[in-house]
Amino acid sequence: MILEKHPPDDRRDQKGLAMGMPASHLATMHLLKENEALIADLYTAYAAHLSAHHDFWSQLAAEEQMHVKWVTALTAEMAGGRLSFRDGMCKPEAFRTFRDYLQRLLADAQAHPPDAWQALNICFDVEQTVVEQNFSKLFEGYTEQAKRILDTLDASTRRHLESVKDTLQMERLRRKPSPR
Repeated sequence: MILEKHPPDDRRDQKGLAMGMPASHLATMHLLKENEALIADLYTAYAAHLSAHHDFWSQLAAEEQMHVKWVTALTAEMAGGRLSFRDGMCKPEAFRTFRDYLQRLLADAQAHPPDAWQALNICFDVEQTVVEQNFSKLFEGYTEQAKRILDTLDASTRRHLESVKDTLQMERLRRKPSPR
């Protein structure tokens, strides 16, 4: 895979491929980026169909787009040899399975939009899965920049999960029949 922008100090072979890094690592970074973009697209679809929570979904989608940019920056760190996966943590198949799941969710949301309750529960599951990935635990040998990005990604994802929990609670109260 040829990267379009190369950090000034990265090492490349004659074809422009990053040297000293297994191809599976770069492929896994691409999957991480793709997953974040799919999550943003899913939340954008929810914003389009769920007007009562439009701002909530739009905000989450915008933040997921920031995650895409941060994963892109981490990919550059990895391509430059300044970041690597911890032993046993580069599992492209797990990220590919999650991507396939996100693609199905997005297709379903576009064809048959869920109601707010369903969308929030799906979002909770998605964000919980991402929190469990714990970005900073996937990598080692990070620079200060990579550490800031990883910490920010982890904190942002935790905030998403808390925000979804709060919104689920509000939706639960809204749906609860009032006593007579």
